[in-house]
Amino acid sequence: MFNKKEPRLAHYKHKELYVCENCMYWTGTIYAFRDSCEIEKEWIIIKCLCESIECEVCHYERPRPGSQLWSLGKEWFIHVPAFVGMRPCIECGGNMEKI
Repeated sequence: MFNKKEPRLAHYKHKELYVCENCMYWTGTIYAFRDSCEIEKEWIIIKCLCESIECEVCHYERPRPGSQLWSLGKEWFIHVPAFVGMRPCIECGGNMEKI
C-alpha cells in the first residue's frame, strides 16, 4: 500500500506511533496519562488489529484482551478490557457449548 522507500506515517503528536499498513490502525508506544484520574504519565503500548486473537470456535478475529486500540478516525485510544477474552465472540456467541 505505502511506498516502502518512504518512511512510515507517524502521528503528529506522538512520534513513536505509526500507522499499520494492513489494518490502518495506529501501532507503537505513547507517553501519556492512561485515564483522566492518573497523576503521572506512563508508557502505553498501542496495538493494531493485526495483533488480534482468534475465537477458538469460529476463528473470528477480535481485539486482544488487555490491549489499547487507536483507529485513524479517533482522537484517543480505547482500552480493551481483560474480561473480553472470557466472553464468547460476537459471531458465534449463541452457538457455543458450555464446557
